[in-house]
Amino acid sequence: MLVCVVFGSIFVVIGAMFFDGLALRWVEGWQTMPAEEKEKIQIKPLCRNIGTAIILAGGIILAAGLFPAFADAGFRWAMVGWLVLCGLDVFYIGKSGRYIVSNE
Repeated sequence: MLVCVVFGSIFVVIGAMFFDGLALRWVEGWQTMPAEEKEKIQIKPLCRNIGTAIILAGGIILAAGLFPAFADAGFRWAMVGWLVLCGLDVFYIGKSGRYIVSNE
């Protein structure tokens, strides 16, 4: 249970850093991307999207560490639901164009 509390807390902190945009300094792909490409991406809303997904995973893991009944009954289904939602989110990110700066 302690492992879940530790890792859940780590996920929540890292997710909050992504949500706030602070984690971008550690994302090598973003650091090496040319400025012209960076200008085409709405990074703030994208960071909030990804940060929310990571915080949600951390919350589920943290709940499993703090509440043994949840670890026994709901953890697996919560993680399956999280995986499905994240898969749909990745599809949405790729297809919607929401995070692309329009040149209109």
